[in-house]
Amino acid sequence: MRWRCIASLLALTLAAGSRPAAALSPPEPARYEQAAPSADGIGKRYMGREIAHVMGWQGAAWLERAEREQEERTDLLLPELRLTPGMRVADVGAGTGYIARRMARLVGPSGKVYAVDVQPEMIRMLRDTAAKDGLTQIEPVLATATDTKLPAASVDLVIMVDVYHELEFPYEVLGSIVKALKPGGRVVFVEYRAEDASVPIKPLHKMSEAQVKREAGALALMAQVEQMGGAVAAIEKGFQKSEIESSAYRIALGIDSGERIVVGLNRFKAASEERYEPLRVDPSIEADQRSRLEALRARRDNAAVERHLTELREAAAGSANCLVPMREALRELATVGEVCGALREVWGVYKPQEFF
Repeated sequence: MRWRCIASLLALTLAAGSRPAAALSPPEPARYEQAAPSADGIGKRYMGREIAHVMGWQGAAWLERAEREQEERTDLLLPELRLTPGMRVADVGAGTGYIARRMARLVGPSGKVYAVDVQPEMIRMLRDTAAKDGLTQIEPVLATATDTKLPAASVDLVIMVDVYHELEFPYEVLGSIVKALKPGGRVVFVEYRAEDASVPIKPLHKMSEAQVKREAGALALMAQVEQMGGAVAAIEKGFQKSEIESSAYRIALGIDSGERIVVGLNRFKAASEERYEPLRVDPSIEADQRSRLEALRARRDNAAVERHLTELREAAAGSANCLVPMREALRELATVGEVCGALREVWGVYKPQEFF
């Protein structure tokens, strides 16, 4: 039954080089959207995807069915993981420990397998099955909906088999996985392919490779920023600028090749171009604005403005709150240009470096 072989095996190195030095930013309410749930989902959407219902511990027997290896071809999956004795790995959403037990035999007694699940009933079952098989290298871990509870920088590989699409908080769980990875660690997603319509699995229980890469890629970018020391350090290294330019280049290539269609540019173009006149600003507008500014400065208390601008410079040079003197300067009718000029005197002007 070919359709039941592993649908998608995607290994992403989310923590290549070094572990993130700090925790990822806290969850934002706008990250998820709520809508009326479908028959197979919880109504919660992440990056355009509705999250599927989780399988309860009552279905544990299905995870241990005799025909599972032949149906899902887990015998093909395990060699792809390239596990060796002594490795420390984690099975997130381990259930009864079907995959965890097989990985435990490959990493051997000197290795470690963290079998992670959010259901206490599953934890009890996998602990019993591991003990029955004498696999002392398996350590059950009771997780929460947002945290795998794995030790920091502790694992070489994390695998999720037919699990990720059911995570209630995918961003937060993936964030905790990234923190648990050793430098160069891998995250493996195993899902039924949404691209294959012949697979008789409900749509919400499938994922496309593009969707997995999109969701995991967002976390990978965050991890890279954290490794650089935060957003400011990343800006100074030209990371954001480089990513924007790379994205623009990929889009341009797609447009040029026709893979990305832009109406009016590379498809469905008009027979003749419409003439247009560029916007030209009337010079009298500038003169009018200058006279209004001169009138403002003539009627305001310029001594008070300068006093608050001096306080703003002092705050900017130290560690005081700049908003207070800024507010007072604006209250005395200082202009935005004057406020920015005061800050510019202290902080200078940012000039991005060029990176190639």
